[in-house]
Amino acid sequence: MKKILVVDDDLTVTSGLNLVISKLGYEVVCFNSPIDAAREIEQRNYDLVISDINMPEASGMDLLLWIKKRHPNTKVAIITSEIDEKYPEIARLQNVVKFISKPLDFSNFKNIIEYCLKDMPNLSGSISTLSFMDFIQMIAFLNINKKIYITDSKNQTGSVYIKNGNVNHAEYNNKVGEEAFYEIIKNQNGSYYEKDYDEPESTTINKPISKLILNSARIKAENDIFESEKIDINKLKKDSKVLLLDSSDIFNQILIEKYLSKYDIQCDTADDYTDLMQILTKNKYNLVIVDMETIKNLDYGTILDMLLMNNKDSEILVFMDFNQDKSLINMTTKVNFIDKPINLKSLSSIITRVLSDEQSHEKVLGTVSNITFSDLIQLIGFDGKRRLIKVNDLTFDQKGLVCIQDGKILYASFNGLENEEAFYRILDIKSGLFNELKDNNIQIQEKNIGLINSLIMSYAEKKDNEEIKKNEMKKDGYIYSFSSLTIEKLLN
Repeated sequence: MKKILVVDDDLTVTSGLNLVISKLGYEVVCFNSPIDAAREIEQRNYDLVISDINMPEASGMDLLLWIKKRHPNTKVAIITSEIDEKYPEIARLQNVVKFISKPLDFSNFKNIIEYCLKDMPNLSGSISTLSFMDFIQMIAFLNINKKIYITDSKNQTGSVYIKNGNVNHAEYNNKVGEEAFYEIIKNQNGSYYEKDYDEPESTTINKPISKLILNSARIKAENDIFESEKIDINKLKKDSKVLLLDSSDIFNQILIEKYLSKYDIQCDTADDYTDLMQILTKNKYNLVIVDMETIKNLDYGTILDMLLMNNKDSEILVFMDFNQDKSLINMTTKVNFIDKPINLKSLSSIITRVLSDEQSHEKVLGTVSNITFSDLIQLIGFDGKRRLIKVNDLTFDQKGLVCIQDGKILYASFNGLENEEAFYRILDIKSGLFNELKDNNIQIQEKNIGLINSLIMSYAEKKDNEEIKKNEMKKDGYIYSFSSLTIEKLLN
């Protein structure tokens, strides 16, 4: 049975918590004095100590510092009605598992106690439209050991084992090894979640992750071409509309027009800038097809922003020469690229996907757990997509928001803080939840705070300085006006 110690000078609080916690099936002991509580902790081991801050004789922060110095494995939760920046800072440095605000909500204490007693994860949550292949690559790149489970759209399940940056085992639908891995990578629909790594019964893959990913990409491309020899008109949305702007190459324009007309897909064309503006203000399109040279001639980014003024849900397909730089296009929408000369099989594959009436297309949902926010940001920050991530710090019941695109932090807010300071505070989160907001039209004032890599390096330097401060505290257990010596002296 888990043992919990409660200390608060308010008899109403201790009697209430004694009743509630004991009814939940835990062994609970209550004290109104931090000194009496410290004497008890010296005699018995407790799984959790719940302490108020303001008490006679000594503060709950003094007791916290003493516990962390003398009994570092004991979990501590703090009860407070105080709003003071120094309390959360001490709590973060001392790994407090929960800040509990007064007045206490006794009806919620079951969840609070369960949260405090469990093995604390880092972050967990969901990310949409992050392909399984991208996820695998980033887990390997970050050198995180994980076991990843996948469920496809047909409820077939599989798993991939990643250790020290390499895949060493995979199983899926009665297949194992590389064959299973390649089958898993083919999945465009479904979900995945990951758990802490455990050793597979056997090692079935012995190739570097880079080689596996290259082979996967080749197999997937061949599979896409094989399955996309023609447009499946039965899957297309009714009244789908395409806008074609390819004035730099009239041959391409005529070829695409004829190809689309073969499948009765409505296609409008724009001959010049003025024509384009008139068309865009009157109509909405599911897909806009444009040549890179046209974008270049009319200014990178500007034309694409115009395309979406009245077509926020559109996707864009850009034809380009193989040596042109995709990064010049900085967009918040989905941009697809096809190299010239035109490959009609690849074109039909994209058209079928974009104009599909099936609600399941491109719905990859990943559930990620036990990951630091720093790793999460690196995991999703470099795919070019604009993402809004909402974060909830479960220890302090505080919330934040981060906007990411193209390896940059465009905006960050957290509990009244903004920009760089807010981002660093979010990186401090030890235990929390995150989710990607689907509505990327949420109005925020983008600041372009900086590159993810640079910010994370600055944060690491900041944490090194904090670690020095923490090590100094270990010598005398002192921070601000609080000290472990306060309890030590009173005990003696």
